[in-house]
Amino acid sequence: MGPPGRPELPDLFARPAWMAQGLCRWFPTIEFVPPANAPGRDAKEVCHSGCPVLLECLRYAVENDEVGVWGGTTQLERRAARRRKAG
Repeated sequence: MGPPGRPELPDLFARPAWMAQGLCRWFPTIEFVPPANAPGRDAKEVCHSGCPVLLECLRYAVENDEVGVWGGTTQLERRAARRRKAG
């Protein structure tokens, strides 16, 4: 709680609870930098190896226009899907 008379600020670093269940939580971010010839391959393999929050993760990425691999898709794949849906 903040000082009296000051509005509460949102916790900008709060993460949705489902993120603690993602398989990627065990991998340092550096491991998710894909090789230039296979964008997102390593991270997508983790996503598609039975991650219990795959759909929540994908929904979050779409709603927040996240960068990188989320929900087993790259940012470019999500943008292409949005264009197909809109078109």
